[in-house]
Amino acid sequence: GLFTTNDCRITSSIFSNNSSRNGRSIGEPGYPCNYVRGGAAGSGGACYFRSGSVHISDCRFYKNNTGHGGNASNNGATNGGTAGKGGAIYAFQTELTIDSSEFRENSTGHGGEADSWGEPAASKNGGHGGAIYFEKGSLSLAHSILNGNQSGKGGSGLYSGNFGGRCGNGGFGGGLFFTGDYCSFRSCL
Repeated sequence: GLFTTNDCRITSSIFSNNSSRNGRSIGEPGYPCNYVRGGAAGSGGACYFRSGSVHISDCRFYKNNTGHGGNASNNGATNGGTAGKGGAIYAFQTELTIDSSEFRENSTGHGGEADSWGEPAASKNGGHGGAIYFEKGSLSLAHSILNGNQSGKGGSGLYSGNFGGRCGNGGFGGGLFFTGDYCSFRSCL
């Protein structure tokens, strides 16, 4: 995959079968307060853009995915790990322009599961943006196809005691998850 914090231009390229890492599943008995947390997964299965101006044209993104959140299990408070965001592209504080490109069968990971035998457990949400996760900045998407992309499932929460476990929510935006400042779409499927 590709990681950049600078301006970037990508033309006539194929990104296929790339993935970010899964979060670690951890159980640390000696950790203070018996507190255990699953690790967060990596984001941006094929590309991770953090700031700058990015132009993508005539590219294909197929079967890229982010990792799953790590699972947590211990006799104490537990939290599953957060799933990765942006199956093909993760963009943060970026000016992103995409033209004449395809995003097919990209996906985000599932939220980490949590179980506990003494405290409430909290599982994490599935990853947002099966194809593209975009946060802060401007996005322009034209003459492009987003088809068959999926966001991840939430982790299940299990608790044996006085309180029930909390399940994570499924990820939002199977094709695109956007929380930026401005977006424009033209002739997209």
